[in-house]
Amino acid sequence: MKVQNLICLVVMAACAKDIDTPRDTGGDDTGTRDTGTSADASCPEGTEFGISSTTGCITGENYGNIEQWIGVPYAQPPVGELRFARTVPVEPWSEPLQADSYGDSCLQWFSDGYTTELVGDEDCLTLNIIRPEETEAGAGLPILFFTHGGSYTSGAGSLDSYALEPELAERAIVVTHNYRLGPMGFMPHPDLTKEDDNVYGDGGSSGNQGLFDTLTALQWVFDNAEAMGGDPSQLLVFGESAGGTSTCALLASPLAEGLFSAALIQSVGCGFMEWPLNDISGTDYTFSAEDYGDYITYELGCGGFGSLQCLRDMESEDIMTALAFYSFSVNVDGLFLTRPAREAFSDGDFNAVPVIAGFNGNEGVNFTHDMGISTEEELSTLLNEAAEGYGLGDATTLSQTYTSDTFGSPQQAYDAFYGDLIFACPTRSFLEAVSTHVDTRAYFFSEAPDFLKYYEGYEEWGAFHFAEVPFVFGTNQDNYSIPERALSQIMQASWVSSLDSPNVDGIGDWPLFGEGGGVSSNGGTYVEFNAEQTSTTSGVFQSRCDLLESMGWQKY
Repeated sequence: MKVQNLICLVVMAACAKDIDTPRDTGGDDTGTRDTGTSADASCPEGTEFGISSTTGCITGENYGNIEQWIGVPYAQPPVGELRFARTVPVEPWSEPLQADSYGDSCLQWFSDGYTTELVGDEDCLTLNIIRPEETEAGAGLPILFFTHGGSYTSGAGSLDSYALEPELAERAIVVTHNYRLGPMGFMPHPDLTKEDDNVYGDGGSSGNQGLFDTLTALQWVFDNAEAMGGDPSQLLVFGESAGGTSTCALLASPLAEGLFSAALIQSVGCGFMEWPLNDISGTDYTFSAEDYGDYITYELGCGGFGSLQCLRDMESEDIMTALAFYSFSVNVDGLFLTRPAREAFSDGDFNAVPVIAGFNGNEGVNFTHDMGISTEEELSTLLNEAAEGYGLGDATTLSQTYTSDTFGSPQQAYDAFYGDLIFACPTRSFLEAVSTHVDTRAYFFSEAPDFLKYYEGYEEWGAFHFAEVPFVFGTNQDNYSIPERALSQIMQASWVSSLDSPNVDGIGDWPLFGEGGGVSSNGGTYVEFNAEQTSTTSGVFQSRCDLLESMGWQKY
């Protein structure tokens, strides 16, 4: 396998039907609750691998030490008049649904390093349930609900790193799901907001369609926890990268209150959720999410009167092609997110459940290493530009901290800077904020996967962004050394334990982040996961994060 293909598959997560659906929410004003099911949801007597869900019987299959139900629809297809609309729960089915093949991924661009193509479908809102074999309804197992990453433009719940025979599912019920991506999942527009308000009467939302997808999937899982063999009071929401941000959004959202009992956030700072949907007064923003969507709409040739119908009449391929290089994100819509995340987490205005968050040793490398920085002059120039762009003031101190002597090369120095700025230090700030309100724990993943040494040019990647994910799920085990497989077992057990009495094999109780004085005293207490030794540590990247904070970098 070409190394770029391996990195794509192991690292990066990403590897229209013309249906006119009636606009029926079938529930309360969130559009995520009661589906109004009237069909007989129970499985016929003697059904093998059957789950009697609130929306109908689903049948799965045994696969080694696990059982799985894959491609289960949780929402109506977001097509026709439901394109760009808030998620509508799935309508019940009357006959058993055979859930033995993954649903389509949501529309996205995929590159294998040689070619790029549009893959997936608009009709993509499905989830996957994987659990230990011979689990019965009402068994009371913990449930781990995962949201995938991919910059809100790529990925799927069926990615091998999550769903291909995950050993994690031998310990608990694991649920992954698809949510709309790119413009199909995060398109804001003033007309969409007005339309949404007309349907739900709650002020309206747009641009957070992908978040409502995740909330709807979570609601389905909560409602069917006991039928799946799980315990609704032992439900962990967790996610990585953009999926970590979605998990942060669930943590902050009043709409998700009571649907989960703990949150675990991997490789993202929770404060990057502050873009206002429409009102920019009192903010540092010069344009709102709706302004951005309005601009995009004109770019698509749909500006002015009749914008929504124009957008819904377009071929999905034309939309995705025209917006292939645009970025998308969540916004503060006053409904899903009622205030900027930093304020909410600092003030304790979030769902009060235990929190775990952490990051990897070399988060930045995936995003900056192909810049090819080879000289001290290039490094200095880029640090100066970053200082100006991120409002960090005098770049001289940055240049004295992120040096080739310290990190090995100009490129590696910049990799470290970017990882600190976007991942490590914002995560530390988030941990510090929420630790004053709820039990908060932290991890630091420092294992450089053994397989990197076999690929020229990747030896120095270290514990890159996404590297911890297969360890958590217990997938892709053939890529790892024997000590790394043992590390995976430790991490799997730790993630499952986070729902009850958090502990780590070889350490015991997972210490609180503030143990020993917290950031102000020791930089915070972490569990460091490494194949050589998993241990308690403190002050991870402390001097570097202290420096960035002193320069005004408070954005978590």
